[in-house]
Amino acid sequence: MVIGGALTQIDWRWTFFLPVAIAAGTLAAAVRHVPHDSPRTAATASTPRAPSR
Repeated sequence: MVIGGALTQIDWRWTFFLPVAIAAGTLAAAVRHVPHDSPRTAATASTPRAPSR
C-alpha cells in the first residue's frame, strides 16, 4: 500500500505497470526453475502405481 502511494506520486500509470512487471518476472522464473514433466506413454498411463510409503 505504501509502495502504491509512492508510485502515484511519481505517476499514477506506474500503479498499473508494476503488477505486469512482477507477473512477467514470476513467469520467467517459473519457466526456468519448474521442471518439465516426462512424457507418458499409453502403457504407463494406464498402469496403476503402487502406493509409496
